[in-house]
Amino acid sequence: MGHRKTRRIYDKALTYEKVYSAWNTVSHTCKNKQGLFEFMLFAHVRVDKILEELKQRKYYPHKYRCFMIFEPKPRLVMSQSIRDKVVNHFVAREYLLPLLERTLIDTNVATRTGMGSSYATKMLRRYLSQMMAKRPGAKIYAMKVDVSKYFYTIDHEILFEKLERRIKDGDVLEILRRIVGETNKPYINRVIDGFNAYYHTDIPHYEQGKGLSIGAMTSQFLAIYYLNDLDHYIKEVLGCRWFIRYMDDFFDTGV
Repeated sequence: MGHRKTRRIYDKALTYEKVYSAWNTVSHTCKNKQGLFEFMLFAHVRVDKILEELKQRKYYPHKYRCFMIFEPKPRLVMSQSIRDKVVNHFVAREYLLPLLERTLIDTNVATRTGMGSSYATKMLRRYLSQMMAKRPGAKIYAMKVDVSKYFYTIDHEILFEKLERRIKDGDVLEILRRIVGETNKPYINRVIDGFNAYYHTDIPHYEQGKGLSIGAMTSQFLAIYYLNDLDHYIKEVLGCRWFIRYMDDFFDTGV
């Protein structure tokens, strides 16, 4: 997609039908039943209000509703209002996917439609078959890497440097900055302090200018895009043929 087209993408995507489609997706996937019910009572009015906020460039996220989960380990989840979930789905579907997904390698397998853990397992089995066919009886080695505290350490400046290479519409970049920048708000770390004191956990703080919220649709896609340059380096420069990444987990095999 040429730069001229990407500069017009923000306004072109702003239709009632597309925002309502994002709401429809949220209504079938969100677990906040009370929030869904309240939004549903005046869904058409609320969708129209979201559309006007986006058109007038007046959209700002509401505060996150934060809570803890403890399986498989203690983790902070930052839940959005239904309004913000709708916007996040809209932004991911209409801006991030069209402009960024085609730059991702085929074995970057998190978040993308039809490319989850089952797809990763299928790819791993295919790789093992290829290796065994190439050198029957040879030992197969595997290396697994995990990025520590990944969502807390994503640097906003570096992220937007990467985004600006592909996204030339300033309005798209601005709404992404507003969504991402919510982790800079002081209330986030105050909530974390309260949870750590109550549950005796060690959830880290969000540093200024770093981190993505855990749970938002835009956060998930931006997190898989953040390491996209590294994926291409591993595959194309280092020549690692049998490489898979699921968010911040890397897996590479060889014989």
